[in-house]
Amino acid sequence: MNAVDPQRPWSSITPVVDSIARQAITDLNSRALVIPDLTADPYRQKELLRQMVRETIDSYGTAVSDATMAWLEEQEDYMGMRPVEWKPQRVDSQQVEARMAHDFAPLFFEEQGYNRTLNSMGFIVADELYSRQRKNTEHTAWKGGGSWARVAHPGACAFCTLLASRGFDYTSRSTAGGGYSGAHFHDHCRCLVICRKRGHVELPESTIRAQKIYKKALEEVDSTNPDAVLKVMRQVGDLSK
Repeated sequence: MNAVDPQRPWSSITPVVDSIARQAITDLNSRALVIPDLTADPYRQKELLRQMVRETIDSYGTAVSDATMAWLEEQEDYMGMRPVEWKPQRVDSQQVEARMAHDFAPLFFEEQGYNRTLNSMGFIVADELYSRQRKNTEHTAWKGGGSWARVAHPGACAFCTLLASRGFDYTSRSTAGGGYSGAHFHDHCRCLVICRKRGHVELPESTIRAQKIYKKALEEVDSTNPDAVLKVMRQVGDLSK
């Protein structure tokens, strides 16, 4: 990891998580290519894929958590918060299992179902890895009495852009508890999180742009309803769903 600039922390963690996620998916795809040669039974394919996904998340998830903790430790003195590691709970594993169960359907009902299923498994792995960075950072801010901000990935959807526009507004689990607040991350989301307690921390250009789009949308819509604002943000910012 490059040296962490505590005033621009997103610049050093983003390429690391992106790189680990790419490596994880490449590894999963490479290992999973042999499964159709081992068995044509979709039930057996499902079990082998499930095991590979679990192993990939465990291995590369640890890599993301370790990198995130090292990144937070380099900011500790500047931001005045001690890094606190987040540990996966049983409910997190159950959510992954439920999503896999849903995405295994093509194995049984489509002629080219294996490739489609493997692609879906890659998304599940990537989502879990980005989630590790977010949860470790949010946990540190929550435990340390700090705040955190959502950093939208380039090409982010209107929903993520809206939430990123709030900057460091997220200060507790109650203000980031889902819905239109900061803790809600959709499938395939590549947003990351930065935190602060003291000192100056810049927001990335993507957030500055998000704030401008949000401001312009508010000027054009006579409502603060999130759905109405999102609709206009898609238009003025040329954003995806």
